[in-house]
Amino acid sequence: MYFKYLHLIIILIAVALPGCRSTEVHPWRCPGNDMSVAIDTRKWPIVSQNLYIHVPTKKIKEAEKLLTDKEFQPLNKQQAEYFGNGFPVPEDKTLQPYLVRGVGFAPYYYTIIRKNPDTNELVTYHATWNGEIFLPGLINFRLNSCPILIYLDKAPLRVYPTAELGGDWLMCRNRKEIDTRQPDKSDILKCDKGKTANAD
Repeated sequence: MYFKYLHLIIILIAVALPGCRSTEVHPWRCPGNDMSVAIDTRKWPIVSQNLYIHVPTKKIKEAEKLLTDKEFQPLNKQQAEYFGNGFPVPEDKTLQPYLVRGVGFAPYYYTIIRKNPDTNELVTYHATWNGEIFLPGLINFRLNSCPILIYLDKAPLRVYPTAELGGDWLMCRNRKEIDTRQPDKSDILKCDKGKTANAD
């Protein structure tokens, strides 16, 4: 009897585990090609949380329209206020608002944005915990658009939207590096004012 139930449990786990993975391709995620060059972005400085915020869920469709065929979109003051949803404008008046692409497996756990100080390239990274062995197949992870309002000194050369779906190791990141704010929570003013764009 014991072996009968054990066999059934093994079959259920085998069926459920594929649900923890996703091979979905989002149009904002550009696939590699034979001419691609690998870039180590880990050395790029992390952008301060005081300079960006996620576009609220109810306004994502409008942001998607502006980013349909472009990686970023300059915004005027009214547009920045609309997509920022109360996000405080940086005191540095030389910074301009932009809407940039981002993707993530909802619900995502944290965000990291890095900028190449020489070329002004951006990488937007969203990490999502897959539940490890505790929630196999119970969550349908979808790769969604996660547009971001960001203030920059000049337009980015390129924007690289990246997303990762992983296990408990995602929790081991330095808490000072990650941004756990979510698009629809009223904690946009709780970002650490001491955080700056520091290299790893």
